[in-house]
Amino acid sequence: QHTAPAKQLLDLPNEVLLQILSNLEVCDLLATSRTSHHLRNLAVSPILHRRRLRRTRSLLPAQLSSPWRPSLADLMRRHIFLTKTTVVSRQLARSLVAIRLARRLAARPSPEVLVERCVLPAECVPYPYRGGYHAGAAAGEGSTAGAAIPVAPALVAKRRAIERERVKDGLRRWVGSVWRGEVRSREEGVRRWEERVGVGRVWRLRRFWETLGNGGGQGQ
Repeated sequence: QHTAPAKQLLDLPNEVLLQILSNLEVCDLLATSRTSHHLRNLAVSPILHRRRLRRTRSLLPAQLSSPWRPSLADLMRRHIFLTKTTVVSRQLARSLVAIRLARRLAARPSPEVLVERCVLPAECVPYPYRGGYHAGAAAGEGSTAGAAIPVAPALVAKRRAIERERVKDGLRRWVGSVWRGEVRSREEGVRRWEERVGVGRVWRLRRFWETLGNGGGQGQ
């Protein structure tokens, strides 16, 4: 016996698919329309929307008069239905929070005080305030002379890491130049010592030619 192949959803007629889609909620209809192009075309069809509106119009009176419908007090308690009093109270609460926050921000310590208390790094304030304002004034620095742009606390660690790498690069270049100069001076000293003592390529060539000349003279 041969069994008939199972039919898929898209094999059904459009009338049946429209009837199925008309019973879905909006979120389910949206998810279904994203599965295939055919279902998307049916989901945006004006016929389907007229069916859904007609069905909603027939079901809405029964749901409004249902005894399980939440009361107005329940909706207000769940913050679903907002009255004018609720809106005004929310605005007043936001205003009170803004006033309280503004007072706390005005009473908080300045960045200079936080730097002195070691709460913020010194890079978070302009240069004259680092180490104390009076220290900068005693060094002869004005209020704007030598001032640097303050850095955000989140960038201080990154800036210090970059400065350390910059110092390391400078030290590497300095050590390399000093080492090359030292090697060059040592090579020059060794070359001069070999020439003076008689060791080296020039001295060996000279001895070779002297020996060759002496041997040639004795042969004559």
